[in-house]
Amino acid sequence: MTKADFGEKPNSATATATITNYLERTLIDPGSLRLRCAEAQKGWARELISFPSRFGSVIYCEVNAKNRLGGYTGAKPHIYLFKGDNLVLKNSFVDATKGYQYDFVQ
Repeated sequence: MTKADFGEKPNSATATATITNYLERTLIDPGSLRLRCAEAQKGWARELISFPSRFGSVIYCEVNAKNRLGGYTGAKPHIYLFKGDNLVLKNSFVDATKGYQYDFVQ
């Protein structure tokens, strides 16, 4: 971990706009998006335990939007990994507590 390349921390406004743009292209009702994101923190993430860890800035978000029946699904945790202002790993439609592994580095 001491030799890991975390890259630059993303600009907060750019990262939020990138996440919003991505979600609006994938949601059933993009106009209903309710997004709350924490500040980017140095960390790692991987999709499955057998996949290699990827390093960068992890942004933890809570995503809430309407489903096909027109009701809000409730806020679900999602993570996004950035290197600089580039989104390199995303987990949409999958709750961050399922499948994805991530952690923050001090």
